[in-house]
Amino acid sequence: MIAAIIQARMSSSRLPGKVLLPLLGRTMLEHVVERVRRAPVDRVVVATSNETEDDAIAQLCATKNYDVFRGSKDDVLDRYYRAAIAYDCDDIVRVTSDCPLVDPAVLGELISSYRTSEYDYLSSFVPAERTFPRGLDCEIFSFRALEDAARHARETYEREHVTPYIWENKEGKFAVGPMLIASAAYAHPEFRLTVDYDEDYDLMRHLYERFYKEGEIVSTPHVVEYLSTHPEVTAINAFRDEEYPKQGIRKK
Repeated sequence: MIAAIIQARMSSSRLPGKVLLPLLGRTMLEHVVERVRRAPVDRVVVATSNETEDDAIAQLCATKNYDVFRGSKDDVLDRYYRAAIAYDCDDIVRVTSDCPLVDPAVLGELISSYRTSEYDYLSSFVPAERTFPRGLDCEIFSFRALEDAARHARETYEREHVTPYIWENKEGKFAVGPMLIASAAYAHPEFRLTVDYDEDYDLMRHLYERFYKEGEIVSTPHVVEYLSTHPEVTAINAFRDEEYPKQGIRKK
């Protein structure tokens, strides 16, 4: 079974509570779940912490009948591992909850490549390199690799960011495949389609107000096409990318 696990927490240092911020009547997390459900996955699980501050996320999941797992706040690797055990996952797609334009088609392409290979790990980015806009980051890896990482990863960053122990592959344990390359419809790595700062949220509200229709999801290629011809819109949050680490892994 391939399960998508979406990590979510309320205590973001830059924009606290961002995963429950509204976008046209729904929370950002609801939009992320809806989009991931349209990918070829067997289950979608929200993985949050067992801290009181994240009760609101668990309550939303209960109200919406989402699968949810609660675990360590800071050891996100352990949270993923225990969530994968709880939901009997064979393979895991990792998505973060601050990406309300995560694209089901990109997830599908990544999953298809994984299914037809013998890799333990594939992703749409590598640290300091990307061909997709920031916010379309996704990874897929085997439970075997996740379990090995959970048991042997020791560095703080390895525990916080879930997959570095796998993709760094320092001991050559894993079969790590090549990075997924964006097609022309997505190939604008300079765009920020994630929500880390107020300006990111301002941009996302603008995009949802322009493109969202009830019962549908916003087309990411349409957004990319629009941004490519409206530099004044991309300027809303473009400067924030200079302040952010040039990598694909972020703590949630």
